[in-house]
Amino acid sequence: MPYYSCVIERDNPNLIIVGGEFGVYYTENGGTSWSDGSESVGHVPVYDMGQNWRTFDEGCIKTGQIYVGTHGRGIWSTDAYLALPGVQDNLSPNKFVPDINVYPNPMNEVGNVQFDLSENSDVYIQIFSLNGQMVKEISQSNMTAGKNTITFETAELTKGTYVIRLTAGTMVETAKFIKH
Repeated sequence: MPYYSCVIERDNPNLIIVGGEFGVYYTENGGTSWSDGSESVGHVPVYDMGQNWRTFDEGCIKTGQIYVGTHGRGIWSTDAYLALPGVQDNLSPNKFVPDINVYPNPMNEVGNVQFDLSENSDVYIQIFSLNGQMVKEISQSNMTAGKNTITFETAELTKGTYVIRLTAGTMVETAKFIKH
C-alpha cells in the first residue's frame, strides 16, 4: 500500500502517523504494531500531513495539533495528541489561588476538581493520558469567583495515570490523578 506522508510526533518518537492511499494509520510503539486512524477522515487518500510545532509560550493553544490533507474530503485536524503545557503554566497565582485539588485520588467512577477563581470566568478542563492524548474535555460557562468544584465521570477511562489541565482565561493549572 503506498504512503504519501508521515508525522513523527514531536514529543513522542514512538508515535508515528502515516497517510496513504486508504487513509490514516498510526503506531504508538515505534512501528511494532499499527492501527487504523481513519474514523473521522474516512478511507480516502491522504496526501499531506503536518503537526503544529508552535509552543504555549508563543501563544499557541493547539500546540501539537496534527493536520491531514485528503483527496476528496478536505483538510482535517485532530486534538488527540495535543502537547501538555510546561511547568511555567503554574507560576502565576493571579487566577487560581493557590492550585487545583483533584479528589478522590485514586478514583474509580467519578472525580472532582476543586479550585479558586479570583474573578468570574469560563472554565475548560482537559484530561490527557500520559502519552499526551486528550481523552476527555469538559467546559463550564461563567463560573463565579471563589471556591468552585466540578465533578466529572471517569468510568470510560482505562486504569492508569492521567494529567488534568484546568484553564480559565489566560491561566492554566495542571495536576495528576490515578484511575483505578
